[in-house]
Amino acid sequence: MVPMTLRHLEIFVEVANCGKMSEAARNLFIAQSSVSQAIAEIERQYNIRLFERLSKKLYLTTSGEEMLGYARHIISIYKEMENHMKFSADSVRLRVGATVTIGTCIISDLIKRFNELMPQASAEVMIRNTVNLEMRLLRSELDIGLIEGQVKSADLISRPIMDDQLILVCNHNHPFFRRETIDPQELYGQPFILREKGSGTRDLVERYLSGHNIKIKEKWMCNNTEAMKRAVIDGHGITIISELLVKKELTEGRLYKVDISGEPIKRKLCLVYHKNKYFFEALKNFTRVCEDYQKS
Repeated sequence: MVPMTLRHLEIFVEVANCGKMSEAARNLFIAQSSVSQAIAEIERQYNIRLFERLSKKLYLTTSGEEMLGYARHIISIYKEMENHMKFSADSVRLRVGATVTIGTCIISDLIKRFNELMPQASAEVMIRNTVNLEMRLLRSELDIGLIEGQVKSADLISRPIMDDQLILVCNHNHPFFRRETIDPQELYGQPFILREKGSGTRDLVERYLSGHNIKIKEKWMCNNTEAMKRAVIDGHGITIISELLVKKELTEGRLYKVDISGEPIKRKLCLVYHKNKYFFEALKNFTRVCEDYQKS
């Protein structure tokens, strides 16, 4: 029996990512026969089948999915060890993902506080929607995520760190302008500016509207908040958005807040990480900075 090595796992992960052995071989600069051999050796070692072939593409079996989770994290921990042992005297790398609200309003201050605590550390930040960050956390492409949406994978741990409230905003020409409060049913049929599918904000707004049996007109779909705010200011529709994101526009009178009667639309902003994540010193310190942020 051939002993398992890190290379076996790297080959397996690449095949899982590509869905084709030929493409994995090209990406790894090795022969396709070497890829096939590595996969076969893993399957013999554990007496499992990793892939099913359908329409010329490989799909993970249940055993393959389980193996993939372990493989990615074994590779990730090995790389963390390598980086730490080689470069700990000079710098430490921390990979942070943030969704749009956090990325726009909070992440810069968090990184600043983290750098004051660990000046030798290098923090790399990626701003994406919830679904994208969840995928990257599962693939160990990020150390930790700051997310305002709900993650679906049972392999991810989500820890609330602060509160956020969503509000309805319109411009000064909208019929809701200068209305202090509206009934939720008055939103029926209104033209809305919404975030893209996969956004935690959009998911929360859709759940709120569905819970009140409200159908709206999706006028615009935006993947960034500046486009959303511009569309509302210019009168293309209304939106429900984090209050953190529109403080400036509300103060300047370019957007107008309208309260919706009933329970406010609230959510938690969360730290999200893989359940098997190894918390190295920089990650521990960044987590503390995040947990202390709202207290300060």
